[in-house]
Amino acid sequence: MGKKWAILPFILMIPVFMASCSKKDVEYRIVKKEVRKNPDSASAHRNLAYFYDRHKMCEKAIEEYKITLKLRPGDFISLNNTAQCYYKMGKYEEAREIFEKLKEKHVKNSVLRSNLAMVYHKLERYGEAVAEYEKALELNPRNDYAKEGYKILKEELDLKKIDLGELKKEKKPEAEETQTEEKARESEEEGEKE
Repeated sequence: MGKKWAILPFILMIPVFMASCSKKDVEYRIVKKEVRKNPDSASAHRNLAYFYDRHKMCEKAIEEYKITLKLRPGDFISLNNTAQCYYKMGKYEEAREIFEKLKEKHVKNSVLRSNLAMVYHKLERYGEAVAEYEKALELNPRNDYAKEGYKILKEELDLKKIDLGELKKEKKPEAEETQTEEKARESEEEGEKE
């Protein structure tokens, strides 16, 4: 009977211990334990990366996303989130490179297009930013993220006295570029036949 009572103080301390642990600490222990149990699991590493990302530890998040990408090459979520981390860290060129690679395979992803527009905006590549925001809104007119980003970009262009119309002429949307290139090729072919 004495042994039962001996563990009682420890049982009574559990709520005190749990109260002293923050939700963040508990979550970290869970995701970290999952990685230790399954070191070859892309999902486990991605969950840990996501934890770091949400808690503003972007460098650690990027490390975990890189591990995820070794285990699951081309994983859209990990690539997108890596680019988002680079953006948050002010590493816009790194973010741009990843978003542009993703765009090659996911041309019709409105959110991705608005993310790329946001990066172009930070890099002061305004013509490309305008084209990407417009394409994002064409793909999904209800994309509030793109609407807000485009509005901010237009306000900045007004302040800098940069003409939006001129930027649109500078950077034609991809579909127009492709059609123009095709027409030029057809004209050349017709010229060669004559």
